[in-house]
Amino acid sequence: MNQEYITSAFDASMPRQVSSWRWIRSDFAEDFAALQAGDALVENGSSEKIWQTTQKFVLKMQAPSGRVIVYKSYRMVKEWLKSIFRLSPLAREALNYQQLLDMGLPMAQLLAAGDIRSCFILKGGFLATEYAQNTSDGRDFYRGANHAADTALRDAFIRNVFADLAKMHDHGWIHRGSTPANFLYRLKGDTLETVWIDVATCRQVSRFTQKHLIPEDFVNFFRFFDFTPEQRKGYEALYLEHATHNLFSPQTLFEAVERKLLANPKYQRLLERYKNEQGRS
Repeated sequence: MNQEYITSAFDASMPRQVSSWRWIRSDFAEDFAALQAGDALVENGSSEKIWQTTQKFVLKMQAPSGRVIVYKSYRMVKEWLKSIFRLSPLAREALNYQQLLDMGLPMAQLLAAGDIRSCFILKGGFLATEYAQNTSDGRDFYRGANHAADTALRDAFIRNVFADLAKMHDHGWIHRGSTPANFLYRLKGDTLETVWIDVATCRQVSRFTQKHLIPEDFVNFFRFFDFTPEQRKGYEALYLEHATHNLFSPQTLFEAVERKLLANPKYQRLLERYKNEQGRS
């Protein structure tokens, strides 16, 4: 490990583009050392595997302090050429976590991150966050899912998500991965709280570029629901109420989202499937 940082917050000066590095939040350092000393951080070790792709795997574990951790790591690095003299995908995601948290967005807490490089080439990397206890994600509100019929809970969830998207957009960012699965929620008494996860696709862009891309953040969310146009207008109006740097009028936003949504193949397949289900019932 060429460079190690143990500090209270992650920042852009820490990731290296040509050599290995590691950052650990200071209040997590003892836990990280203990987890690393065992087999908790290796694939097929003592931790629960909760997600995987051909390139990455995600583990859930409990640290000695009792803190529950989510640990994402490369299984292999296929497109390593893209990371030569550039930040790795996990380094960018770690920076996104920290910067979005600094904006006041409800992020899962970033605890550690790092890259392994050899002769500039990315060989591996990891990112650790605190597990959001007692949460579920927005897929609960898909048709036929756990809370599909609970429209009040669904609307509270969407209000939170769109209010936070407005805050992100006000800072000149776009999400690009704003699917319901990437927003967690939990109830505390009568209050619904949301937590953002998986922010690897988020980017800061120019206002000109942002105006073209903001509708995609709505499409990525709406394409999983068969909302009526009036329902979509209502949610978009709520977003505009929270945005302070409005780049759209209510009508121009609706038209831009509607045009892109109706051209989205996944949304078209969803509507076709629901239509066929109604025909059989």
